[in-house]
Amino acid sequence: MSGRLPGGGKPWFERRRKVRPWGATRWQLNPCSIEGWVMVAGYVAVLAASIFLMLPRPTTGGVTAYVAVVIAASMLLIAIAFRMSAPEWRDE
Repeated sequence: MSGRLPGGGKPWFERRRKVRPWGATRWQLNPCSIEGWVMVAGYVAVLAASIFLMLPRPTTGGVTAYVAVVIAASMLLIAIAFRMSAPEWRDE
């Protein structure tokens, strides 16, 4: 588990940055506390429940609402995950 957040408190996610040999950067956010896991479970629940927006038949309004919910939930998860994450702890 990583250290503390800059403002104090424990991080919900651990941020890992991997740089590939060809220069590409890959970010990885791993839940490292119960709050992080609850956040991920809530995200999955919202995505699963949003499928009901397209039942019984997909309409233009239902598909638009589904896409809006998926985008909003994803942006919210990413923002919270970066805000509540600390860099990985390395013993160097």
